Amino acid sequence: MVKKIMAWAITITMIFALYVTATRCTVTFVPKYSQTIVDNVTATAKKTDSLFATIQLSSNKNFSTYAATYASIESSIGSILLQDAVRNKPALIISQTQAVLDAFVKYENEHKTKVLITAGEAESYKLSMAAYWKALLISETHLNK
Repeated sequence: MVKKIMAWAITITMIFALYVTATRCTVTFVPKYSQTIVDNVTATAKKTDSLFATIQLSSNKNFSTYAATYASIESSIGSILLQDAVRNKPALIISQTQAVLDAFVKYENEHKTKVLITAGEAESYKLSMAAYWKALLISETHLNK
């Protein structure tokens, strides 16, 4: 009887070990690196920098002149946010991307409300957005390490 119980115990243990080995799962604490997202972040950061540099140097600083560019950039940031949201465990990066979007929309709304902004304001927006983009890009590229 003891031999029979021992045989069943060994069989059950072997089946359990085989099951665990066959179905083992892994835990990921950071999302996977995506070159596509890094490329999108870089391209959108360039568009943002170009927008504010253009406004800064232009004699026409009226919001309506740049409304389509603002909308395009806001859409691109939203796309990056969506790409981040579908990755595994993306909380930090989502919050950083959301901060980029919030800052951009804030500057867009300030420009829309004022209608005209100064070269100094455009420069300030450009530098501020560069800092937001840099933080996000650092986080994204460090996923590749």
